[in-house]
Amino acid sequence: MSTKPAGDTGFDTKATLRAFAGCFANVGEGGDGGASTRLSGIIWPGTVVDHKDVDVVRVDAEGTDVLHVSAIAAGHVTHESRFVEGRDFTLVDGQIKLKSHVVGSTGTEPGNPAIGVGSEAITLGLDKVGNGREIYSANFVGTAFLVFPVAMHGTDAVRFKRLSTCNGS
Repeated sequence: MSTKPAGDTGFDTKATLRAFAGCFANVGEGGDGGASTRLSGIIWPGTVVDHKDVDVVRVDAEGTDVLHVSAIAAGHVTHESRFVEGRDFTLVDGQIKLKSHVVGSTGTEPGNPAIGVGSEAITLGLDKVGNGREIYSANFVGTAFLVFPVAMHGTDAVRFKRLSTCNGS
């Protein structure tokens, strides 16, 4: 199963890091019925950033391999970080590949009938008209109730509108 916003154009596979420079709406546009995704939550997961207050994410390219990213709330920078290609991410075909990870399910969680292994990955990039784009993909292979084979794959695409200014308008 997969979801994507209306009019999704796919990734711009020729984008360079410099093409990411600009300002993007923090709240993304997903497929029908999808939960809202915040760009700041992807960039700074598990941090003290109050993602619901962030209006805009500003990206500045420093040289050819560094992105300086700022969270802007009410017109003020509230959090910022520098991300280095090769250390924090890789750029492949215009897409920023964040670290993916394997998740396991031992069936010990209350109410979880599945045993198996899965993986999750997040890819950021630009769509073909310059908006930000994120793909979250998840896979799982295992059994349900110890008897039934299960294989699942899902992807969710989200668009983050490129803004003309960094004040959210």
